[in-house]
Amino acid sequence: SEFDTNLMCEGCTMCCNAQENCYPTDDFNAMGRLKKLNLKNYTEVVVVFFACLFCAAGMLVAAIIAIDKYKNRNNFTNNVVRRKSVIMREKINEDKKYALETMGSISVYKCLLTTSWVGWIIVLAIMGAQTWMLFLFVKGAEIDLNDENIDLVYSWKCPRDKLECKGTADDSWQGWILFSILVIAHLLKDLISGTKLLILSAKSRHSKLTRARHFVGGWLLFSVTAFALFVTFLYNKAIATSNTELIMNAVIILFICDLDEMFYEIIVVINPKWLDRITSRKEKEDVVGTKKEEENYLEFRSCISSIEEDSNIQGQFRSIQTLDSEIQSLKTVVETLQDTVKQQRKENAKIMELLQSSQAIGFETCELI
Repeated sequence: SEFDTNLMCEGCTMCCNAQENCYPTDDFNAMGRLKKLNLKNYTEVVVVFFACLFCAAGMLVAAIIAIDKYKNRNNFTNNVVRRKSVIMREKINEDKKYALETMGSISVYKCLLTTSWVGWIIVLAIMGAQTWMLFLFVKGAEIDLNDENIDLVYSWKCPRDKLECKGTADDSWQGWILFSILVIAHLLKDLISGTKLLILSAKSRHSKLTRARHFVGGWLLFSVTAFALFVTFLYNKAIATSNTELIMNAVIILFICDLDEMFYEIIVVINPKWLDRITSRKEKEDVVGTKKEEENYLEFRSCISSIEEDSNIQGQFRSIQTLDSEIQSLKTVVETLQDTVKQQRKENAKIMELLQSSQAIGFETCELI
């Protein structure tokens, strides 16, 4: 602005600077609506956002616990418990493997499901760094033109010699659709995984400490991912003026969500044995390797079976060819015999004619005598 203090104009539709770059006052009214909710800025919105996520997670877990109790209301006798104790132990072991897989095979977040306090410190430090980085984008998206540190972009141009303003933003629905596809493809998996861990924390077959770890791990995974989704949309809404900027800003922010995988690779290089000990990674890899070997063996056996079937088919085909050749030779023999029989019949007919003629001559001779 050309003035030390900004001019206030309640009836204006645009707020402009000395370079004739303007911003709609409707967005300022949106901040006014936030103030009516006793929220001064986006920082307080973030606090409410995490509080709502925590309450929603608690309500989800409470609902699942109530449903399970209703389903199992008649199954708490001693006999039923004894019969199901072995099955329960098997399910608990399966749930442990399932929880580790849900957290991600190459993510440091799986340390939240262990009893290692070092692992917990590492994960909380990484999540804190991710949240801190994302929060910087929240501060950059604040709608406060008095603050020179914000990244807010003036998306309108209002020349002094014209009565109408012109929008300078080139983003369209196509860019927002592509932005949505990118964000969903990158974040949906972690949102689903966090929800699954919250559901698993409601299962009464686990100890209270295990359920607490599942709840904290699921809530942190879901919250950080949902916060990244919120920040990506908020920041693009504030500064993106083209479709390429929508994609570029999303890629930069979503890159922060991969810190857990990067630090996992670092830990694997520094101390893989420690990671194997607290997460049973080696045991899991051995199981996967055994399954792959079994699959390869079964595939090999199927190939052998198909080859044997092919050889049997080829043998049967050769037998058919041999039978066909024998049939052809028999046909030739039969035709030869038929020709021989025909010739023999002709010779027999000639002989019969000679006999008849000789008999006739004998009769004539007798009559003359």
